Amino acid sequence: MLAGRFAWIAGIYGMRLTEDNTQHDQGQYLNFDQLDNRLTSRYQATNAAVYGQLDGPVAGKLRLSVGVRLEQRQSHYSDTSSLAFDPRDRMTGGQFALLYDFSAQSTSYLSLSRGYKAGGFNIGTDIDPSRRRFNPEYLWNAEAGLRQTWRDAKLASDVTFFYAKRKDQQVSTSYQAPSPICPNGSRNPDGSVCVDPLSFVYYTDNAASGVNYGVEASFRWAALQRLSLAGSLGLLRTRYENYAYGERNLSGRDQAHAPRYDFSLSATYRSPLGWFSRLDWSGKDSFYFDASNDARSSPYQLFNWRGGFEAKHWSASLWVRNIFDKRYAVRGFFFGDEPPDFPNKTYVRWGDPRQIGVTGSYNF
Repeated sequence: MLAGRFAWIAGIYGMRLTEDNTQHDQGQYLNFDQLDNRLTSRYQATNAAVYGQLDGPVAGKLRLSVGVRLEQRQSHYSDTSSLAFDPRDRMTGGQFALLYDFSAQSTSYLSLSRGYKAGGFNIGTDIDPSRRRFNPEYLWNAEAGLRQTWRDAKLASDVTFFYAKRKDQQVSTSYQAPSPICPNGSRNPDGSVCVDPLSFVYYTDNAASGVNYGVEASFRWAALQRLSLAGSLGLLRTRYENYAYGERNLSGRDQAHAPRYDFSLSATYRSPLGWFSRLDWSGKDSFYFDASNDARSSPYQLFNWRGGFEAKHWSASLWVRNIFDKRYAVRGFFFGDEPPDFPNKTYVRWGDPRQIGVTGSYNF
């Protein structure tokens, strides 16, 4: 039997989006007149949703949280290449969670939730018509967690285990079209496809499904009167299921930008006089850059520091990011760009180098 008082919320949501795009790609600087492409497109989308949530006690120390969201997205896309789409997506999401309070300092929970991301369109002169539209993605996620506080030890922690199943997973990837003017025919000497260096584009694709599971944990500890520590650890495993990119079968491979571990640890010192100092250490495992290739980053660790003085109405601090000037990759791209044969190569975007700065603020 339900007992006690329940809290609830309900609402409606609406959005109207209209967007026009004109793209003109020219190859005249390279004397590629046949690479002169133009595309004008128009996109409209109307979203309407209703949602609600109910929270309250069930019996004793057991609490319940239930929420649901119903949404419809009506969209229209047309362009000067005579393509036109009018999809209507009806999407349902929500959650069911049970929470149990062992004490005022300890709570556990179990939850099952369903989420979604609306579909859309890839716009560009070099996007193949078959890749122009992508579908909504749906996700079922199960979680179990525990939050604990030890007041005497001035320590708080939480840990969460999760398993997520993704359907029609949206994948951000890239594409490069074959070149119509390859100097050595349609293939490079190494057997790879001779590509158009001006056609590299990003687009969103749908994988059949994907799986994500792992554990996340964190803690906060006032170790001493003036010194506090905090940290987090994430362990993650992912894979694509039933997903092929061209001739490549990615089923079972890790998803892009999904490192198998990441961590952080910080130490903060605060003086009663207002002086403070904080040191941060973080790290991340290697990860695949994209679904279109198997290029990977390297694991890396970073150190940041910030120190200064805080008063009642003002503060000033000196900070250093990436103290040891670590060179690390945050994105990777795999395409042909170097003449005469334009072979596919990995190009990397590096993270920020060492940065030193001063920040001041005043609160009125």
